[in-house]
Amino acid sequence: MPFRAIDYTLSIYRGQLRDWGQTHPSDRDFVFQPVLPVVFYTGIRPWRGIGQLADLVAGGPHFAALAPSLQPLFVNLRETPDAQLVSEGGSFGQVRRLARWVSSK
Repeated sequence: MPFRAIDYTLSIYRGQLRDWGQTHPSDRDFVFQPVLPVVFYTGIRPWRGIGQLADLVAGGPHFAALAPSLQPLFVNLRETPDAQLVSEGGSFGQVRRLARWVSSK
């Protein structure tokens, strides 16, 4: 999952740069728009987080400072109470609650 999260995020950034290039002659004034990577977990096995890409690289601790790093928001839908999803998530919380319900079917 750490690799996928980084890959998806970079794909979004690549798309932003590509879109800019279609209407601008250079990248000189380009700035990336923020991307909020979120991982929703709906599985039944315990999973506390996605880890880091360095965890998947041979000799990871020795190369951790050189490996790309990303800390997506990790939401364990199965362990988050409905009341918390609604009270803290607003409309987005309702969508998260629905996603959890759909995944349980």
